Amino acid sequence: MKARIHVTEFNRLITATKKFVGASMAKEVHQWIRLDFCETEKAITASACDGHRLSVEKTQGTWAVEGTFTAYIRPNIGKLRKSRRFNVSEVVDLELCGDRLLIEYKGSIHGFKQPCGEGFDHQKAIDDSTQSDVVYRIGFNPRYLVDALQSFDTPSTLREAIVLEFRDPQKPAFIKMRGFGDRMVLPVRLKEGCDYAEVRR
Repeated sequence: MKARIHVTEFNRLITATKKFVGASMAKEVHQWIRLDFCETEKAITASACDGHRLSVEKTQGTWAVEGTFTAYIRPNIGKLRKSRRFNVSEVVDLELCGDRLLIEYKGSIHGFKQPCGEGFDHQKAIDDSTQSDVVYRIGFNPRYLVDALQSFDTPSTLREAIVLEFRDPQKPAFIKMRGFGDRMVLPVRLKEGCDYAEVRR
């Protein structure tokens, strides 16, 4: 059971999920990033959940997957160094050998002894959460939304919620927090029938 993926895609999967790992979760398996390998789709899906938030990211280009299996990787593996220019030969080989996941890149091998138990079933969580109809969809420029959220300069120990107010898909969203002024972010107009929208840079 093995797979080969370009280093850029491997780093993207880890970056997209590592902050969602439940470091203090009781079950050790929930402290890892889950990797689901699908031979028929030639795809790898990374997921992580800490009980409050969930991240699922799928490869956009996997070179080869032999076998359909699940493995786990520690979120602190860090980014694998790559060349400044795209190099098609910079690939990461992953192989599940018994109870260890072996990751080989540029002659170096990382080994992860697999945790016991079953990890979080992200697909079931998504299916359960999407049974009801969507009331309305709102699109935002991700940079503007992140800037607004990060502008609340608060200590990590503060247990105060950020409140988002939506009045209409075409009207600004207000982001509020006690002790701070209001933040307002204009939405992006979505085309009818489209799930996603592009924003101007």
